Amino acid sequence: MSWDGLKIVQVTERSIIGEYWDMRTEAMQTFEVDLATGSQEGGVEG
Repeated sequence: MSWDGLKIVQVTERSIIGEYWDMRTEAMQTFEVDLATGSQEGGVEG
C-alpha cells in the first residue's frame, strides 16, 4: 500500500481513504480500500 507516510483521512461504512508519501514522485498520493471486497485504488504497486 505505502512505502512511507501513511495517513488515514476518512473511514466510511464502505471504504478507507488515505494518503501516503510516494518517494518515486516525491508527492502525497491517495488511495481507497473497499471494505467489502478488499480491493484498492491507488497506493504503491509492487
